Amino acid sequence: MTTGQLLLWLGLMLLGFAGSAIYSGMETGCYCLNRVRLHVRATRRERAAIRLENLIGRQTSLLSTLLIGNNIANYLGTASLAVILSASGLSDAEQIIINVALVTPILFVFGETLPKDLFSAHADGLMYRLQWILTGSRRLFTWTLLVPIVSVFSAGVMRVLGQRGGAATFHPRRRVGDLVKESVGSGLLTDRQSEMVERVLGAATLDAASQMTPWRRVSRVRPNDRLAAVIERSRVGEQPAIPVVDAAGQVAGVVRVLDALRLEPGAGQTIADLLRPAKLIANDLPLRRALTELTHDNVEMAVVTNRAGQPIGIVTPQDLLEPITGPLPV
Repeated sequence: MTTGQLLLWLGLMLLGFAGSAIYSGMETGCYCLNRVRLHVRATRRERAAIRLENLIGRQTSLLSTLLIGNNIANYLGTASLAVILSASGLSDAEQIIINVALVTPILFVFGETLPKDLFSAHADGLMYRLQWILTGSRRLFTWTLLVPIVSVFSAGVMRVLGQRGGAATFHPRRRVGDLVKESVGSGLLTDRQSEMVERVLGAATLDAASQMTPWRRVSRVRPNDRLAAVIERSRVGEQPAIPVVDAAGQVAGVVRVLDALRLEPGAGQTIADLLRPAKLIANDLPLRRALTELTHDNVEMAVVTNRAGQPIGIVTPQDLLEPITGPLPV
């Protein structure tokens, strides 16, 4: 083997081992990359971020590219080394000993362990700089039909094993929740901010009935009761208004506790004089819509009714806010 040939094979060997290290590192980098920063940078139309988000969004294609690239790099490095050792005049046994005792440990450390640790610690810096390697590799392996073949084979194996192929599609709310958890882990959000976001997301599944005070625990009065009964009932429960219920059990209206407290003793006014129309909302009304209606109508309390129109509880703006903000002071 001439000097030129030796240098050529040495160059190919180093290229293969370096490629193996890069593909191994990028595999870890894809999992450790901060998705929140990636999404923000992609929204700002940064090319590297857009390409990375596109790559990571296609999990099957990404994994196939990394698998093919790593195997090609490993084969190039080991095949080039085999040519060099064969030309050196060493026997087969000596070549095997060199591979097992020297080359394999070096490849394990410098081609696998160190790159993975490096990309794990500096994924946000390295992945944006080296994304062109991953982008170019995917295009090359797709044009040569390697990625489609591996993807089809992988999907076939998954189908045989009874698993669904392809990446799972999550509801946008689930995706936002995952991004929030990732932000907490990376220090972008505090635990309290994370809890607030999770409450906001969770509130989308709640309705008025889930936050109401059951009707059996509601203080209420009759139309012919004394006005003092309103004040007495207000001391029992923390209600901003007292429902007025007729003989048939239907809500005739409400009396605000503040209105009753403002009257001077012996004013001669009755419950009928202070009666206000009751705000009625359906028990299955979504929490956010219920809060919007109470705020828009500027009412302190609403009566929750079932499909038959019968009262089953009451709810206040505070009741509807607490699932989002947490407990509020009375």
